[in-house]
Amino acid sequence: MNMKNSVQRITLEGSKYDLVVRVVEPVEIVGSVMVHYGDLTPSKLICASITQLYITESYRRRGIGKSLLETCGGLALEHGAKVMWLTSDLDKLPELEPFYLSCGFVLSGQYGRQITYSKTL
Repeated sequence: MNMKNSVQRITLEGSKYDLVVRVVEPVEIVGSVMVHYGDLTPSKLICASITQLYITESYRRRGIGKSLLETCGGLALEHGAKVMWLTSDLDKLPELEPFYLSCGFVLSGQYGRQITYSKTL
């Protein structure tokens, strides 16, 4: 495996969670995202919930976040998910909304200060 610039998947056996990380050499985690799979809707549609997306500040705007979300989309399909969704705080919206939209997410709703985005797989 080439560790110079790779995306790694870490899964706990029997878990409905994946941790996806982006690694650059010398082995430094520069981005991560947690994905939870399950029937998270009343219709029992299998969804992938994206949480804790983080990119180290000095590595932002290099396509790492988009790469991690694309990897999550592939993993979600493996788990039978038809939709990915994520939430963001209203205060972070000006910075993050263009990024979410560029990754194919659409605005789904607002609940208090939380904005929800979804993407059909």
